[in-house]
Amino acid sequence: MSLASGCLLYLCVISNFWLCNALQSVHTSRRMGKPLMIPDHYKLFATKARDLSMVDIMEVKADEAPTTSANGANDSSSLGSTKHSIFLFSLPAWNLLETSTTTGTNNNSLGAHAALLVRRLWEWKDDVLGDGRDFFVPRPKTLGALNQILKQQIPHATECVVLSNCARFDVLVVVGKMDHGSSTEDGMLQRVQQPVAQALIQQYTHYKKETQKQKSNKFSLAALFEGPGGGGDQPDRLLLDPPCLRDSAHDSPATTITTADDDDCFLEIKTLTNNLQALQGPESIARYLCRVATGLQAQGRRPGRDVVFRPFSSRDAHVMLQLKRTADVASSNSRIKSLLDTALQAGKAARDPAKVPAILPLKKYGSGGSNSRYSLGDAPSELTEAAAKQAEELSIEPSVDKYVDKWAVLEVSEQIQAFRSAVQLATDEYLGVDLETSPEAKPIRAMMHPHVMNIRSGRPPDLDEILREIQALQ
Repeated sequence: MSLASGCLLYLCVISNFWLCNALQSVHTSRRMGKPLMIPDHYKLFATKARDLSMVDIMEVKADEAPTTSANGANDSSSLGSTKHSIFLFSLPAWNLLETSTTTGTNNNSLGAHAALLVRRLWEWKDDVLGDGRDFFVPRPKTLGALNQILKQQIPHATECVVLSNCARFDVLVVVGKMDHGSSTEDGMLQRVQQPVAQALIQQYTHYKKETQKQKSNKFSLAALFEGPGGGGDQPDRLLLDPPCLRDSAHDSPATTITTADDDDCFLEIKTLTNNLQALQGPESIARYLCRVATGLQAQGRRPGRDVVFRPFSSRDAHVMLQLKRTADVASSNSRIKSLLDTALQAGKAARDPAKVPAILPLKKYGSGGSNSRYSLGDAPSELTEAAAKQAEELSIEPSVDKYVDKWAVLEVSEQIQAFRSAVQLATDEYLGVDLETSPEAKPIRAMMHPHVMNIRSGRPPDLDEILREIQALQ
């Protein structure tokens, strides 16, 4: 870039700085509750459209062309695109770990250590978040506090929600684009799984210390209302302000954890990291949660139990209430809230004879199976299997497809809003008309459509072409 054009561009940026600030304050993201951030590439595009001649624009663009990938396509990251990944980590069944190879070794002592650690974590979950014997009297304050703590502890996390009931303990995490280390899904999984384990160990360690204090002072008034068996929605039983964990693609637990005083904590972190069950990607996680909602997913705590589809069982349908409560607590987490809502819709559809006709023959068998005094007993396996198969086809898979499409829209929605805002600014400067309402701007609105489609496909818009088409309307 020449010195003259550089100075000219600098003056243009300064003169239009207030425009960009005003635009950010006016165009707010209702869903996120904060100002819409316009990518710098679009700000520069709008600035050029104000004062620079076409010669100056082309000269500057030659020096500031977006980077290209190996196949020659423009790198969309230069346009400020936000990429997110979603992960689900589940606490496994402790009684299966003694002989499991998930610890990475056949050493029986390590297998026993893993089983004991996971068993203690289940006990922590039951005591702090509920064990199901009270049919899960809601503890929204504690659950909301834990969600917020985990989000703060996991590097790059934009959303975090815990699904906790008598049968499972799942941690849902959405992370934004990571600025260093491996950018592959497998690489990001490893970088998220360890902080999740570290954060849970921090909570368990705090709980264990507090429990020991209460046992030593068991005759105090506080001990009557707090501690194991105290129950109730008590977020202060969590470690509310844990030290932050550092993010490094290569750090070991021993170098990232800041609360441990001995090697036992490091071993617990490593053990839990190796034994957390993980899913990644919107499709696999949506399918898992839809199966949970319909009662077709094996129980994480008791995976050996047979999974029998009972669409008319009030007990099996109780998971819908638990999911609804979790979704209510997760209202500020747009991607996960949408995911939980999708699972709820799948669960409702699977229990609706109008949508899944194969469940009708199961109605006469009632809801209690062979243990109910008012039931005809367990339904024949051929009927339950046929109903389960149809529920998969007509309820679960369509819901999964719907959420995958919704995820794709969420990924580009903010970028599309920023693109529209930048074109609006350029249209106003060149033509003096409103992009959304003016008849004179109709050709520009039509011109924008293929560029929006490009953004949705992961390709950046051609900003030079947009400028030329806007200028041609002068």
